[in-house]
Amino acid sequence: MGCDIHFYVEIKKDEKWVSADKWSADPYDCGDLEDIGIKWDDRFYTGRNYDLFAMLANVRNGRGFAGVPTGTGFIPIAEPRGLPEDASPEVKAISDRWNGDGHSHSWLTLAELLAYDWNQTTKHTGLVNLISFAEFMTKGKPPAWCGMVAGKYIKHISNEEMAERVALSQSSIAGYLEAASEYEKAATSPEMESGPRALTALEAMFKCDKETEASDGFSYYTRIYWHETYADAAGDFLDKYLPKLQALGKPEEVRIVFFFDN
Repeated sequence: MGCDIHFYVEIKKDEKWVSADKWSADPYDCGDLEDIGIKWDDRFYTGRNYDLFAMLANVRNGRGFAGVPTGTGFIPIAEPRGLPEDASPEVKAISDRWNGDGHSHSWLTLAELLAYDWNQTTKHTGLVNLISFAEFMTKGKPPAWCGMVAGKYIKHISNEEMAERVALSQSSIAGYLEAASEYEKAATSPEMESGPRALTALEAMFKCDKETEASDGFSYYTRIYWHETYADAAGDFLDKYLPKLQALGKPEEVRIVFFFDN
């Protein structure tokens, strides 16, 4: 089962914490706090990054679904602190609404986020197929991986054996990696997100899967390990969301309040 974060932002005004989020009421309700929410497009953060969850509150730290190991984990900024007693009425109402389905409630000031050592490194582990292993060999990090893969037609092999399979499929993989590079460029360009280049890259990926498919009917995976800084593991949180928080006020007068559900 997946885990999601419920992420809210508060700022301090006149010694009181108030919500900085954009709340909306159901047009058919009577306007009670119990009925308010934040539209998806108005939410401050909606990502599902388990590495970030681990850093924020020791959630899914080094473990994935069903306890599958994903690496050595992270040193969290703080263990879950609970919902702050002086939380804004809106955030408290949302937390109460989730009742026992929400867990690991906590909060962190922007000052704490900025003081955190994002340059620390962690070691990840995961199972990858041939294409992901090929990219891992080139870039040091796979484009995708799984915590665990099992089944009648699944075989786990060594890195050396997978490297041999990569060598036998070089032409197909080279074409995919080139197309994937074009896809990355397209994905970062708003006008090209669903354009011809992106479509071509996706088609190339599926074609590569087909061309490199094992003739014996089995799917092959190998376990890999790689290191990454906390900053990289946090995805776009530092580049995209920290600046937004900084724009709201002094670091000690801006905080995030959050909890999880799964």
